[in-house]
Amino acid sequence: MKKILTTALVGALVTGIAFADIGFDYTGTAIVSGPARGLGSSKGVSRNDCLSIDFSNDKAGVVFDVDIRAYDDIFTPKSPEFKLDQFYGWLTFALPVGNLQVTTGKWAGRWASRLKGDAGDLDDEFYEAYKLGTIVKDGIANDVDNLTGKDKMSTVLAYTLNDVLPGSLMVKAGMVGLGSDYNGDNKNADVKIKSGFVGELCYRQENLFKFNVAFKTLKQDQYGVGIFASPLMLDKLGATVGFSFGLDSEEDVRDYFEYGVDLRLRYQITDKWAVTTMHNISGYSVSIENDDDQDDMAMWNMLSTSYKAGDNIRFVATVQNTVRSFNAKLATDSVFAITPACEISAGDHATVTAGFDIRWNAKDTKVAPWSHAGNADISIPVYVSFSL
Repeated sequence: MKKILTTALVGALVTGIAFADIGFDYTGTAIVSGPARGLGSSKGVSRNDCLSIDFSNDKAGVVFDVDIRAYDDIFTPKSPEFKLDQFYGWLTFALPVGNLQVTTGKWAGRWASRLKGDAGDLDDEFYEAYKLGTIVKDGIANDVDNLTGKDKMSTVLAYTLNDVLPGSLMVKAGMVGLGSDYNGDNKNADVKIKSGFVGELCYRQENLFKFNVAFKTLKQDQYGVGIFASPLMLDKLGATVGFSFGLDSEEDVRDYFEYGVDLRLRYQITDKWAVTTMHNISGYSVSIENDDDQDDMAMWNMLSTSYKAGDNIRFVATVQNTVRSFNAKLATDSVFAITPACEISAGDHATVTAGFDIRWNAKDTKVAPWSHAGNADISIPVYVSFSL
């Protein structure tokens, strides 16, 4: 039965591709990096490319996303490495009431508003150091709005109901393959779980608000939950507020709890100026059998401004600070970073972005981030992207 179902899905996808629109995206990244005392002396230049191609119509689609790593250090070049980063397909079935979409493969699926449109091609630590959820290291609810995690095979069903309620309602449920690491540290688990369960409830009412609750359990007795809301009635202000938590319990061994609070705002000051701010405070507590309880907190703050200087040129400047541990002296386990960048567009389909990132990582230097310019790490990221 499983083979029959798989064959039917593949056949439907192939048929859909024959009548699909084709999209192509490319992003090439080169990053010069090193310590302020000798830029490029230790890390050199990293180089990565990303190719994405998709075939889709209103009923079905497939996406292939390939990463090409040319080298980690220009002083030790190597043969290019190809990694199929994301690959997935989807089918949409019309029902008497609403529709059902089936998605399967490896992909990152998020629904809450992250308010990172001004980032352009700037990635990860250069603009959005943390996704929505907790920022506790290796936390259960890290990036909790991403149901699938991208790195694991998943199948998700999404039922959408439109034109019946005042807004749009979507309910998701799916399974995530866990591979060999399906019980984590629980070696005495009674049940061997090889797949995790994920679910999400999403509601959106135009010009009023959007809301979603994401849930996932990827290991036995381990649960992550994220609740996010965004008002839509404000003309120039975008906002997302959220609360996330994770639970992990192993009988007679330990009890673990973590939480995170998110606040993100973007305000369009004028047609040219916009400002974005992101904040997260997270914490955890763990009770260990026959040992002292442990707890700690972490905090991330980000402020960015974007200025459109012309039809084809835009400037963006970002300041970020992360306190990774409140138990340590705040100056000795924190990161402070400043990242100005310039984006130049050649029409609607090609963009070149160049940035300059300077950051002080106190955990590496063992001193306060701002104590000496020579303790900083400098990166010059350059992105070239185009789409068809």
